[in-house]
Amino acid sequence: MAHLATLQAQFNFDLGSKGHVSLNFEATNHFIIMDVKFGNVLPLRFIFDTGSEHTLLFKKEYADLLGIQYDRKIPLMGSDLSQEVYGYIARGVSLKIAGVYTSKTDILVLEEDYLKLEESTGVKIDGIIGANVFKFFVLTVNNRKNKIQFHQAEKHSHPKSYKEVPVLIYKNKPYIDSKMTMSNEKLSVRLLLDTGAGLPILLYTNTADYLKLPEKTIRGTLGSGLGGHLEGYIGRVEHFSFEDFEFDNVLSSFQEVPADSVTRMGLERNGIVGNSILSRFNYVIDYPHQKLYMKARDGSNVNSIMIKAVSIWQQPGTILKISSFKECNSIHLPMMKDFAKEMSFGRSKEFLFHFIR
Repeated sequence: MAHLATLQAQFNFDLGSKGHVSLNFEATNHFIIMDVKFGNVLPLRFIFDTGSEHTLLFKKEYADLLGIQYDRKIPLMGSDLSQEVYGYIARGVSLKIAGVYTSKTDILVLEEDYLKLEESTGVKIDGIIGANVFKFFVLTVNNRKNKIQFHQAEKHSHPKSYKEVPVLIYKNKPYIDSKMTMSNEKLSVRLLLDTGAGLPILLYTNTADYLKLPEKTIRGTLGSGLGGHLEGYIGRVEHFSFEDFEFDNVLSSFQEVPADSVTRMGLERNGIVGNSILSRFNYVIDYPHQKLYMKARDGSNVNSIMIKAVSIWQQPGTILKISSFKECNSIHLPMMKDFAKEMSFGRSKEFLFHFIR
């Protein structure tokens, strides 16, 4: 957005004499979560988010407590791309990340906590570490060891065992072109690599004429974003691939965004690949040279996305927990083999899905 053109400053590029720093993270609910000492004082927890151009603080009261001054108030587009929310620009805020790297950068402070991620995930999350913190570095993500490294580009050599994947880095966010099969039709889509999304795939159905809902879907709450809960549909992508990596029967989310938002925002993607898939890889994003390298984790089956648990709201205050595919099949849940038959099971109910390991 044009409003954010002035939110660019990042004042610290010092990675020490070795030219890199290593940051530990916690993997929870398919989020990458890091400890952040906000203003060098408050211990908070932020999501590491390759899908966000900017760093955000969700809770304005923390910034107010430290007496942080705001440059101005600006409108932001909500995650559903249909409504505006508001935030404040704060200049030169110090963030000590994972206890080892200090970034002094501009951030956005939300007017109120629109996401309320703690309510939906049960995990304390105070903000997002966006690309303005790491866009000048080579980023290596090791999901087996739960470590992220920032490297100076001139001191980093890419691992030979990784596969190079063509990538477009636009406004400091990485995109890949991929193939998928849905309702027996082969499609080409451009997707954002988004570690800040805890789901496998989200598709915006009206960003291309050929992107339609699968024949078998159910309506549900897809997650939380700026503006509140995201509503859409749950269905399956029969086959999904990029380069040599392939996935079958991926449980996916579908959202229709307003047509005018697609034009007005210059929406450059058909959807996102979330951290539920990305966490199955170790990968390198070379921002300065616009390169991406990926390798499937040892022991990770990239040909199937397994849903270990599904929660269904049957009625207020009651949650039914399903712990395996076998149990799902036994009651014919409508995302499994007997998809159409059980649509009446949820005819008057809402469905809420939690994607967890």
